[in-house]
Amino acid sequence: MTAHTGTLRSALLAGIMIVLLLANQSQATPDNIRVTMLNPSTPANLFWNMQTQFMQAAAADLGIDLEIVYGADNRFHTTQQAYDILNRENPPDYLICNYFFSQGWQILQAAEKAGVYTLLISTDIPQQDQKDAGTPQDKFPHFLARIMPDDRQASYELSRQLIAEGRHLSLQGASGKLELIGISGMRDTSATVLRNEGLLQAINEQDNTLLMQLVHANWSASTAQRQSWALLQRYPSASLIWTASDVMAMAVIQQAQALGRHAGKDILIVGTDWTAEALNAIDDGSLFASAGGQFMDGTLALAIIYDHANGKGPDAQEANILRRMDIITHSNLARYRQLLDPQRWQSMNFRSLTRSHGTSAQKYAFDTRDVMQRLLLPANDTVSNRPHQQRRTTH
Repeated sequence: MTAHTGTLRSALLAGIMIVLLLANQSQATPDNIRVTMLNPSTPANLFWNMQTQFMQAAAADLGIDLEIVYGADNRFHTTQQAYDILNRENPPDYLICNYFFSQGWQILQAAEKAGVYTLLISTDIPQQDQKDAGTPQDKFPHFLARIMPDDRQASYELSRQLIAEGRHLSLQGASGKLELIGISGMRDTSATVLRNEGLLQAINEQDNTLLMQLVHANWSASTAQRQSWALLQRYPSASLIWTASDVMAMAVIQQAQALGRHAGKDILIVGTDWTAEALNAIDDGSLFASAGGQFMDGTLALAIIYDHANGKGPDAQEANILRRMDIITHSNLARYRQLLDPQRWQSMNFRSLTRSHGTSAQKYAFDTRDVMQRLLLPANDTVSNRPHQQRRTTH
């Protein structure tokens, strides 16, 4: 080999190393993980604000650079924001967002082209889009994970407990049966569809319960209050009100009391989301129960992102996640307040949710109760170091 040839080869190798170095600088590393969370609502939304604050505490513990972008409750605006984020000159390494109806698979496609890993939470892929969107790490390899709450099961269990308590308090109406009113969310969101299905399944299994009417309030407190005013006068014997969110439930409580009803006594009301106001209402008895745990979805997405950046992320079989939620009533309220107190979030051990800080074989905790157990452990005491404990069920 001549000196000239050797010089050219050295120059070529040096050039390749520079290109590889520059390429690696734009990729996520364990010390430089950039994540954008596309919040579809506003900071004033109680549920989404709780999810965002929980994610910010987790990001601080995991050393993740987390950006929050708000969609202002406008689906068209939020969809455009997703495209704008992906088209940035320097887009984030990861995008966490809802699935956008009719546009979701195209956003997954745009993220693939931009080289941005996407994780879906809260709003699931509708059946008509499943062929176009595919499953995580399949049609779109950068579609990293899907983390969804089991809204149907949670609503089913919430509705069963509501009916059982109504029967226990002998709240049957003039028909001799329990009369129930349903106030749901926005018609074309997966959360609404699945929560409605859980409610209807529970009612269909009971001979003693009548669904008087199911309406949709689009997650709006003012709409729910206006609808409940009309429905309670139309069905004066109704003693059970199921709502699809705590925000709507609180509005219904206010309206019921304005009409002379006594929430928690002659009328039972339930919601979903575990907002602070709902917990206080459960404590004072005006709200019977709330389903929840889905506010953790974004934080669990961050745990997966952290592992992925560390080379320990989930494979395709682990990435299609359906999470079990839980029900809070007065009987277990004190236990859950430990988890839901924002003052404690900064000291929680969010690293315990990752496998990077456990064993390589450690499974993710997605059941709401398991997540709570891990988060409340001291930082030097992870579940992976403790013997497995079977959950006890109290009837």
